[in-house]
Amino acid sequence: MRLPFLALALPVACLVQLQAQPKLALDSAHHDFGRIAPNLVVTHRFKASNAGDAPLTIARLAPACGCTSAVVGKATLAPGESTELEVTFNAAGASGPTRKSVEVVSNDPAGPAALTFEADVIPAASPSSDEIWFEDLVPADHPMASVKVATGTAQAIRLDDVQLSEAPWLGVVTRLEGKDLWVDFDLLASRLPPDRPSGTDTVTLHVANPNHSAVKLSVHWVRRAPAAP
Repeated sequence: MRLPFLALALPVACLVQLQAQPKLALDSAHHDFGRIAPNLVVTHRFKASNAGDAPLTIARLAPACGCTSAVVGKATLAPGESTELEVTFNAAGASGPTRKSVEVVSNDPAGPAALTFEADVIPAASPSSDEIWFEDLVPADHPMASVKVATGTAQAIRLDDVQLSEAPWLGVVTRLEGKDLWVDFDLLASRLPPDRPSGTDTVTLHVANPNHSAVKLSVHWVRRAPAAP
Protein backbone atom coordinates (compact mmCIF):
# COMPACT_ATOMS: atom_id res chain seq x y z
CA MET A 1 0.00 0.00 0.00
CA ARG A 2 1.37 3.35 -0.91
CA LEU A 3 1.68 5.78 2.06
CA PRO A 4 0.34 9.30 1.60
CA PHE A 5 3.06 11.81 0.77
CA LEU A 6 1.89 14.11 3.59
CA ALA A 7 2.66 11.53 6.28
CA LEU A 8 6.29 11.37 5.19
CA ALA A 9 6.73 15.12 4.83
CA LEU A 10 5.42 16.24 8.24
CA PRO A 11 8.40 15.06 10.39
CA VAL A 12 10.82 16.87 8.10
CA ALA A 13 8.83 20.10 8.34
CA CYS A 14 8.90 20.00 12.18
CA LEU A 15 12.72 19.88 12.48
CA VAL A 16 14.12 23.04 14.11
CA GLN A 17 17.72 24.01 13.63
CA LEU A 18 19.53 25.45 16.69
CA GLN A 19 20.70 29.03 16.20
CA ALA A 20 24.47 29.56 16.29
CA GLN A 21 25.60 31.44 19.41
CA PRO A 22 28.85 32.90 20.78
CA LYS A 23 30.25 31.65 24.09
CA LEU A 24 32.84 33.44 26.25
CA ALA A 25 35.38 31.07 27.83
CA LEU A 26 38.10 32.13 30.29
CA ASP A 27 41.20 30.05 30.94
CA SER A 28 41.16 31.44 34.50
CA ALA A 29 38.89 34.05 36.02
CA HIS A 30 41.05 34.81 39.09
CA HIS A 31 44.62 35.96 39.76
CA ASP A 32 46.57 36.42 43.01
CA PHE A 33 49.27 39.11 42.92
CA GLY A 34 50.51 38.01 46.35
CA ARG A 35 52.24 40.47 48.70
CA ILE A 36 52.95 43.83 47.04
CA ALA A 37 54.21 47.23 48.15
CA PRO A 38 51.69 50.10 48.41
CA ASN A 39 53.38 52.13 45.66
CA LEU A 40 53.26 49.40 43.01
CA VAL A 41 51.20 49.20 39.82
CA VAL A 42 50.75 45.55 38.79
CA THR A 43 49.31 43.98 35.64
CA HIS A 44 47.94 40.56 34.70
CA ARG A 45 46.63 39.25 31.37
CA PHE A 46 43.65 36.91 31.36
CA LYS A 47 43.02 34.72 28.29
CA ALA A 48 39.54 34.82 26.76
CA SER A 49 38.27 32.59 23.93
CA ASN A 50 35.15 32.15 21.83
CA ALA A 51 33.97 28.60 22.51
CA GLY A 52 30.73 29.13 20.57
CA ASP A 53 29.86 28.83 16.90
CA ALA A 54 29.07 32.50 16.16
CA PRO A 55 31.24 35.66 16.41
CA LEU A 56 31.80 36.87 19.98
CA THR A 57 31.94 40.62 20.64
CA ILE A 58 33.39 41.91 23.92
CA ALA A 59 31.58 45.22 24.32
CA ARG A 60 33.47 46.52 27.35
CA LEU A 61 35.40 45.74 30.53
CA ALA A 62 33.93 47.41 33.60
CA PRO A 63 36.24 47.60 36.69
CA ALA A 64 34.49 47.83 40.05
CA CYS A 65 36.74 50.70 41.27
CA GLY A 66 38.94 53.52 40.00
CA CYS A 67 42.09 51.74 41.20
CA THR A 68 41.67 49.20 38.39
CA SER A 69 41.84 49.62 34.60
CA ALA A 70 41.28 47.01 31.89
CA VAL A 71 41.93 46.74 28.15
CA VAL A 72 40.64 44.24 25.56
CA GLY A 73 43.22 42.89 23.11
CA LYS A 74 40.69 42.15 20.35
CA ALA A 75 37.01 43.01 20.68
CA THR A 76 35.53 40.56 18.12
CA LEU A 77 36.49 36.89 18.08
CA ALA A 78 35.59 34.28 15.50
CA PRO A 79 34.65 30.79 16.81
CA GLY A 80 37.77 29.22 18.32
CA GLU A 81 39.69 32.51 18.41
CA SER A 82 41.34 33.91 21.57
CA THR A 83 42.53 37.25 22.95
CA GLU A 84 43.94 38.76 26.13
CA LEU A 85 42.17 40.92 28.71
CA GLU A 86 44.77 43.10 30.45
CA VAL A 87 43.91 44.18 33.99
CA THR A 88 46.04 46.76 35.88
CA PHE A 89 45.79 47.46 39.61
CA ASN A 90 47.22 50.58 41.27
CA ALA A 91 47.88 49.73 44.92
CA ALA A 92 48.21 53.36 46.05
CA GLY A 93 45.86 53.95 48.98
CA ALA A 94 45.20 50.24 49.57
CA SER A 95 46.31 48.36 52.66
CA GLY A 96 46.17 44.73 53.69
CA PRO A 97 44.22 41.97 51.90
CA THR A 98 42.46 43.48 48.88
CA ARG A 99 40.09 41.88 46.37
CA LYS A 100 38.75 43.57 43.21
CA SER A 101 36.69 42.59 40.16
CA VAL A 102 36.19 43.49 36.50
CA GLU A 103 32.94 42.73 34.66
CA VAL A 104 33.29 41.39 31.09
CA VAL A 105 30.30 42.47 29.02
CA SER A 106 29.81 40.63 25.71
CA ASN A 107 27.10 39.28 23.39
CA ASP A 108 27.30 35.86 25.06
CA PRO A 109 23.62 35.05 25.83
CA ALA A 110 24.72 33.67 29.22
CA GLY A 111 25.36 37.27 30.33
CA PRO A 112 28.41 39.11 31.75
CA ALA A 113 31.35 37.24 33.24
CA ALA A 114 33.61 38.42 36.07
CA LEU A 115 37.38 38.61 36.41
CA THR A 116 38.68 38.85 39.97
CA PHE A 117 42.06 39.42 41.53
CA GLU A 118 43.52 39.77 45.00
CA ALA A 119 46.63 41.21 46.61
CA ASP A 120 48.03 41.64 50.08
CA VAL A 121 49.18 45.26 50.15
CA ILE A 122 51.95 45.75 52.70
CA PRO A 123 51.51 48.96 54.74
CA ALA A 124 53.92 51.76 53.85
CA ALA A 125 54.99 51.95 57.49
CA SER A 126 54.25 49.15 59.93
CA PRO A 127 54.99 49.52 63.69
CA SER A 128 56.18 46.51 65.68
CA SER A 129 53.50 47.50 68.20
CA ASP A 130 50.99 50.32 68.30
CA GLU A 131 50.65 50.22 72.10
CA ILE A 132 53.27 50.85 74.80
CA TRP A 133 52.58 50.08 78.48
CA PHE A 134 54.30 51.56 81.54
CA GLU A 135 52.79 49.95 84.63
CA ASP A 136 53.19 49.80 88.40
CA LEU A 137 54.83 53.23 88.43
CA VAL A 138 56.18 55.04 91.46
CA PRO A 139 57.45 58.65 91.37
CA ALA A 140 61.12 57.61 91.16
CA ASP A 141 60.60 55.51 88.02
CA HIS A 142 62.02 56.52 84.63
CA PRO A 143 61.04 53.67 82.26
CA MET A 144 61.94 53.54 78.56
CA ALA A 145 60.61 51.64 75.54
CA SER A 146 61.20 51.54 71.79
CA VAL A 147 59.03 50.77 68.77
CA LYS A 148 60.34 49.86 65.34
CA VAL A 149 58.43 51.25 62.36
CA ALA A 150 59.37 49.10 59.36
CA THR A 151 59.09 50.28 55.78
CA GLY A 152 56.90 48.31 53.39
CA THR A 153 58.75 49.52 50.33
CA ALA A 154 62.27 49.68 48.95
CA GLN A 155 62.50 53.28 50.20
CA ALA A 156 63.65 54.40 53.61
CA ILE A 157 60.93 55.90 55.78
CA ARG A 158 60.90 59.68 55.67
CA LEU A 159 59.30 61.36 58.67
CA ASP A 160 57.53 64.68 58.14
CA ASP A 161 56.24 65.41 61.61
CA VAL A 162 55.62 63.98 65.09
CA GLN A 163 52.53 65.02 67.04
CA LEU A 164 52.26 64.29 70.76
CA SER A 165 49.27 64.89 72.97
CA GLU A 166 50.02 67.29 75.82
CA ALA A 167 52.16 65.15 78.11
CA PRO A 168 55.15 66.88 79.76
CA TRP A 169 56.02 63.57 81.49
CA LEU A 170 56.68 61.77 78.17
CA GLY A 171 59.72 62.17 75.92
CA VAL A 172 59.79 60.96 72.29
CA VAL A 173 62.89 60.66 70.10
CA THR A 174 63.00 59.24 66.55
CA ARG A 175 66.01 57.77 64.77
CA LEU A 176 66.59 56.13 61.39
CA GLU A 177 68.39 52.79 61.21
CA GLY A 178 68.80 51.56 57.65
CA LYS A 179 65.42 52.03 56.00
CA ASP A 180 63.42 51.65 59.21
CA LEU A 181 62.42 54.21 61.82
CA TRP A 182 62.80 53.71 65.56
CA VAL A 183 60.76 55.64 68.12
CA ASP A 184 62.19 55.82 71.64
CA PHE A 185 59.94 56.70 74.58
CA ASP A 186 60.95 57.68 78.11
CA LEU A 187 58.57 58.56 80.89
CA LEU A 188 59.26 60.58 84.07
CA ALA A 189 56.83 59.19 86.61
CA SER A 190 57.50 62.12 88.94
CA ARG A 191 55.76 64.42 86.44
CA LEU A 192 52.56 62.37 86.12
CA PRO A 193 49.36 64.15 87.17
CA PRO A 194 48.92 63.44 90.90
CA ASP A 195 45.13 63.18 90.60
CA ARG A 196 45.13 60.48 87.93
CA PRO A 197 45.91 56.80 88.62
CA SER A 198 46.35 56.00 84.91
CA GLY A 199 46.25 57.57 81.48
CA THR A 200 46.88 57.22 77.75
CA ASP A 201 48.89 59.56 75.55
CA THR A 202 48.91 59.51 71.74
CA VAL A 203 51.87 59.90 69.40
CA THR A 204 51.18 60.38 65.68
CA LEU A 205 53.96 59.93 63.13
CA HIS A 206 53.33 61.56 59.76
CA VAL A 207 55.19 59.54 57.13
CA ALA A 208 55.90 61.18 53.78
CA ASN A 209 56.67 58.21 51.54
CA PRO A 210 55.60 56.49 49.44
CA ASN A 211 52.20 58.01 50.15
CA HIS A 212 51.39 60.42 52.94
CA SER A 213 50.11 58.38 55.86
CA ALA A 214 49.89 58.52 59.65
CA VAL A 215 51.05 55.96 62.20
CA LYS A 216 49.37 56.29 65.59
CA LEU A 217 50.95 54.93 68.76
CA SER A 218 49.26 54.81 72.16
CA VAL A 219 51.31 55.11 75.37
CA HIS A 220 49.51 53.80 78.46
CA TRP A 221 50.72 54.44 82.00
CA VAL A 222 49.45 53.09 85.32
CA ARG A 223 50.51 54.14 88.80
CA ARG A 224 51.20 51.56 91.50
CA ALA A 225 48.13 51.00 93.61
CA PRO A 226 48.48 52.47 97.10
CA ALA A 227 49.29 50.01 99.83
CA ALA A 228 46.37 48.78 101.87
CA PRO A 229 46.12 50.43 105.33
